[in-house]
Amino acid sequence: MNRSRCGVNRFLLAISSACLFQTGAHANITVEGTGVSPSDLSDRAGFLSEFLQIGLRDVDSGGEYSPANGSVTVDAEGVVTELWSEGGMAVGWAPNSIGSFNAIGDGTPGSVKVNFNYGIGIGGDLPDLAWDEDDLPDVVYGGMGIVNVLNGAQMNANGVSVGTRQALLFFASSSFPKSVDNNPGFDGILTIDGEGSELNTDLLYVGDYWQAFSGQVNVLNGASLNVFDERTLYDGTPGFSGYIELENPNSELNVIGPGSRVVTQSMTASGNVLVDAGAEFNFLPSREGEHQLIIGGFQPTEFRVRGSGSRVSVHEQTYVGWTGLDADDSLVFEEGTLVVEELGLFESQGDIIVGGRGPYTEYPFPGSRGTLEVNDFGIVVADTVRIEELGVLTGNNGLIIADVSLEGGTIAPGASVGSTNILGDLVLDAGMIELEYFGQNWGEYDTINVLGDVLFGSDLQISLSLHDLDIPEISLEGFFNANSFTMMPGFDLASALDVDFGQNIGLRDGDIFTVSFQGYESEYVYRGSARAVPELNAAGLPMVLALLVSLMCMLRERRAV
Repeated sequence: MNRSRCGVNRFLLAISSACLFQTGAHANITVEGTGVSPSDLSDRAGFLSEFLQIGLRDVDSGGEYSPANGSVTVDAEGVVTELWSEGGMAVGWAPNSIGSFNAIGDGTPGSVKVNFNYGIGIGGDLPDLAWDEDDLPDVVYGGMGIVNVLNGAQMNANGVSVGTRQALLFFASSSFPKSVDNNPGFDGILTIDGEGSELNTDLLYVGDYWQAFSGQVNVLNGASLNVFDERTLYDGTPGFSGYIELENPNSELNVIGPGSRVVTQSMTASGNVLVDAGAEFNFLPSREGEHQLIIGGFQPTEFRVRGSGSRVSVHEQTYVGWTGLDADDSLVFEEGTLVVEELGLFESQGDIIVGGRGPYTEYPFPGSRGTLEVNDFGIVVADTVRIEELGVLTGNNGLIIADVSLEGGTIAPGASVGSTNILGDLVLDAGMIELEYFGQNWGEYDTINVLGDVLFGSDLQISLSLHDLDIPEISLEGFFNANSFTMMPGFDLASALDVDFGQNIGLRDGDIFTVSFQGYESEYVYRGSARAVPELNAAGLPMVLALLVSLMCMLRERRAV
C-alpha cells in the first residue's frame, strides 16, 4: 500500500478558488488578522476575492517571514446565521502563527451555519501560489490552527485537514524538500462540542505521516462528526463514500459523552482513538469483503472503547496491526491495540483480524504486531476473532461473542491472573496459550471459559507458569471450562506443554510433578525454580505403541504394493 494520500486534489482546489461569503444581517462577527473587515462579512452583499485565510504569513522586502495571527468568530446571538463560501478556508497555515475560527450557536441546533464548498485546512503550511515544484523552500515552517464548532453550530466542508501538510503534497507532487527534516512542526485542533453541534464532510485527515506533524479532533457532549457522502459507486449501485485517516501516532480522535457520535464509511487509525462515556462510532454499510477499520501506526497506537453506552459498530473487516508500503515501496509495520473495557461495546459484522498482514493479502508481507484487550465486562462481537502470528488476545473479565481462532498468535488471560470468556467455539490450531497459577482458589489461576467447543491442534504450545504451588499434580481442566474438548490429529500434551516453576514451590528437588488433561498425562522432574524436565511415563506408552503399530502397518501395505 502506498501511504501517499488519495482524493487530496479536490480538497486543495480551495487554494486556488475564489470565494463568496453571504451572511445574515444580524450576525455578530469578529474578524482579526485576516485583512478582511467585519463589514465585509456581515453585509448581505459582502464579497471576497480570495478564500478565507486566518493566520497569514507576512513577508518583508527581504523575503523574511514574520508571524501574523488571526481569528474569525461567528456568534448567533439568538439569530440563525448562515455563512457561505464558494471556496475554502485555511486556518493557521503560516510560519509560527496562530489562526482560529469559531462558530458559536445559541444552543439551538443550526443556530449558526457555516458552509465551505471546498475544503478547510487547520494547522499547516501554505506555500505561495506562485511557487512551482522547483521553487519550494528548503525549510518549511508551519503554524497552529484551531477551529471550534460549538453550542449548536453546524459546519459543512468538502474535505478537512487537521495538522497535516497536504498543501505541499499538491504543489510538490508528493516529493518533499531535501531539508524538510529541520521542520519544527505544527498542530491543528478541531473541536465540535455541544448537543446539536456538527461538522459534515466526506474526507478527514488528521496528522501527517511523513513529517510527524500532529492533529487533534474532539467530538464532545452530544456533538456529531459525519464523514461520508451518499453517491453512486463505481459499479453503479447506490452507497456511501467517506474516509478518515489518522496518519501520525501522536494524533488523536476523541469522541466523548452521551450522544457524541462519529459516522463514516472507512478509517485507517494510525493515531489514537478514544470512544468514551456513552459515545458512538458507526461505520456505514460497505461492499461485502471490504476492510472498514485498520488500527496501527509506525509507532504503537491504540483504539479504546470505554464505558457503558460507548459503542463502535463496523459492518465489514477490522484489522488490528497491519503491514503496508511507503512511497519508496519500503515495508511499513503498523502496530496497534484495540481495547474494549468497562461495558464498552465493539461489534463487527465481519472478522476481527489481530496481528497479521492486514487487508493487503495479495502481497507476501510479513505481519505486524496487534493486540486485542477485553477488560472489565467490555464486549466484543464479531463473526470470527482471528489471532494471527503476531497477534495477542488478552484482558480480564471481558466477553467475546464470536468464534475465536488461534492462528499462530498468543492467548494470555489477564495482565497476570485473569479470565477470558468466549461465547462461541475456540479453535487452538497453532500458537501459544499462556497460563499462570498462583494457588488453588478461584481467582488465583487463569481461566478460559468457552460456551462452545475447544479444539486442540497439533501446532499448539501451552506455557504453564506455576507459583505458590503446594500440590504434586495439576489438571488443565481447571484452566478450561467448555462444552466439550476435541483433540485434533497430532496433538500431544507432552510435546505441547512447557512447565515453568516460579516462586514458592512446595516440592523437593527430584520430586515428580504431574500435569493431566482429558486422559493425557505428562510428568516432570522438579529441579528447583526452573523449567521442568519432562519424563516419559507409563500413561503415555499405550499411545506410543499404537503409533508404532500404525506405522508398521503402513509400511507393510506399501511393501505389498
